[in-house]
Amino acid sequence: MLNPKDSFPGDAPRATGRDLPLVLVVEDNRPLRSLYSRVLKRADFEVDAVSTGAEAEALVTQGRNYSAIVSDLWLADETGLELATKVREEDPDVPFVLITGSPTVESAIGAIERGVHRYLCKPVAHERFVFEVREAAHVCSVQRMRRRVLVAAPNDAADRQMDEHLDDALEKMWLAAQPIVRGSTTSVYAHELLLRTTSTHLTNPLAIIAAAERQHRIADLGRRVRTQAALRAAALPPGQRLFINLHPAEVLDPDLCHSDDPLVKYADRVTLEVTERARLDGVPGVGEAIARLRHAGYQIALDDLGCGYAGLSSLATLSPDVVKLDMSLIRGIDRDAMRSTLVRAMVDLCRQLGIVVIGEGVETRAERDTLGTLGCDLLQGYLFGRPDKGLPSVDPSLFR
Repeated sequence: MLNPKDSFPGDAPRATGRDLPLVLVVEDNRPLRSLYSRVLKRADFEVDAVSTGAEAEALVTQGRNYSAIVSDLWLADETGLELATKVREEDPDVPFVLITGSPTVESAIGAIERGVHRYLCKPVAHERFVFEVREAAHVCSVQRMRRRVLVAAPNDAADRQMDEHLDDALEKMWLAAQPIVRGSTTSVYAHELLLRTTSTHLTNPLAIIAAAERQHRIADLGRRVRTQAALRAAALPPGQRLFINLHPAEVLDPDLCHSDDPLVKYADRVTLEVTERARLDGVPGVGEAIARLRHAGYQIALDDLGCGYAGLSSLATLSPDVVKLDMSLIRGIDRDAMRSTLVRAMVDLCRQLGIVVIGEGVETRAERDTLGTLGCDLLQGYLFGRPDKGLPSVDPSLFR
């Protein structure tokens, strides 16, 4: 566990000759501030360390390019939640890792509503601390790459090249399937279809989505996905469903419900996931659009509840049939009383609203068992199967 009195004899020298991700540590306890800094430096991070929210805000305002911010929940001059809100106005991409020795359901829900990347309870193991900060830095790098694509200065040559790369990615696109299982049995409830490509230009889903946004071709991308998904739906075993990610820009697209859309004939077996951690509350016409999708036969799922913008207000906006709890709430839930309390509260709320709950990111039997005791209806994660080209079955021994 992280302890201010820990020592690191024989600390390895810092890596040199390459850029290191920069992390800001905000902690008013001097021994802890020093400890966090030492642990991160040993893990090849550059570190700025301050004791107050005001100092942190000043550094962000000066343009320090942080890959992550680690902050105590309770600071001398403000809370970490207040700091996160202010920093997001300057840098919307930087992830926050909040750490507290006095967790409450209220502050955990506040962290969700503000898009905090991780909410950790003291004491935190060294390995997990470094892992969470590394993951936050990775998320930040992907978000900034995506933003660079979206705001790149337009010119004819760049647009042509981007269109060519996007055409190549769509031509080589395929859909992987990952099982969603019923927690109490060995049966597969559904498969989520996930975007993949063999293109060497736009090699991952986020890059493809960013390029489609940049070129105003989200409708083109969505149509390609639905065309391939329809082929999978036609071969779906009886009683199973498909989950398909829906870009926020597609929610208002009337073509989704048109009779010539390739997927609409299978709508009664398809759940559309509103994804990309989008904030849809307040978008004109979103309620009518969701009603049209339901009338066509689709179910609606709210993805990533517990991360990014998919906060509790989205439940009222979308009135989803299904909610997927983000993996940040699931990882290590068997060892984290605060996560367990928060997930139980979410499951109870969803049950009162008649919403089915899926726990995402299940990797261990202990996480599976804990979610079962908390009443989580359905489970998804590497424990049951990685995304694959077929419709993978689930090993019955995983439920013993």
